[in-house]
Amino acid sequence: MWGIVGEQDNIVEDGIELDDEFLGEFHHSVDAKGRLVLPSDHRSLIGKETIHMTLGFDNIMTIHPPADWVKIRASVGEMRRGDRSQRRTARALFSNASKQTLDKQGRITIPPNLREKCGLTKEVVVVGMGEFIEVWPQDRWESEQGEANDLYVNTDETTGMGSL
Repeated sequence: MWGIVGEQDNIVEDGIELDDEFLGEFHHSVDAKGRLVLPSDHRSLIGKETIHMTLGFDNIMTIHPPADWVKIRASVGEMRRGDRSQRRTARALFSNASKQTLDKQGRITIPPNLREKCGLTKEVVVVGMGEFIEVWPQDRWESEQGEANDLYVNTDETTGMGSL
């Protein structure tokens, strides 16, 4: 539910101010120990909270703060356990998940199996997606970004995004 709060007219959804969102594209490196420094804008939103990282759609790593992870868990809880496809989705999500907090340098350690599955070797791109973060191998991001931008600017279909 959208609403207006405070004197500054900050729009909130589910108690989260819209200023509290992950935005932007940041080029970083994964070090030899599998650690990734998150962008300072993102670190300030995460703070000392526990984050969850997992294998996301398009075979990339996703990072979720607690509020987003709660929504994901609720969605999985609503899946039909008798549906093989839905069970497999839940297995992929949870078997590749890891809980962490940022270290003093603002780093997270990406588990080796997740680095391998997502192709995260050295150069990566951290992409803000509003409620969560995506981490792409740089070469794949360049390809994806080109295709996504082309689709976005050249679409003649309704996007479902209001006045965009």
